[in-house]
Amino acid sequence: MNSQRNYQPSYSRLIRFFGIVSIAIFLITWAIDLTGLTYPCPYCRTQRTIIGILGLILLMTSRLHPLLTKYIVTVLGGYGFVVAAMQHFMGWDDIYEGVYKFGNGGPWFFDEMLLSGGAMFVIVAQVFTTLLLTTNCNKRPI
Repeated sequence: MNSQRNYQPSYSRLIRFFGIVSIAIFLITWAIDLTGLTYPCPYCRTQRTIIGILGLILLMTSRLHPLLTKYIVTVLGGYGFVVAAMQHFMGWDDIYEGVYKFGNGGPWFFDEMLLSGGAMFVIVAQVFTTLLLTTNCNKRPI
């Protein structure tokens, strides 16, 4: 009975899955870009690269120094978020000017507003998850 009371859920599988999905997003979107199926957008390239790097860091959090990990994740996540927010804001600017075209004439899932908004959500989730993992430094081996 005591073992059930002291049970703390382990989210390591979910966190590992999140890191693997992030790296898969990175690889798939870069493959789509390099094969020429989409416009080579510098904003998108930056966002997908940041998502991949943060996914890799998320998988290796237990092997990295907590303070260094927090610093790198915060800097890279902030940079990726600002790039995604700028791209998203340019979409809102197009809406206000009346020149916005949903999906830019292609499939809806290539819409820059949706992709940059999704990138913002993913990057913030990666940063928060990594910061939560590195918060309790005393219980983790360095």
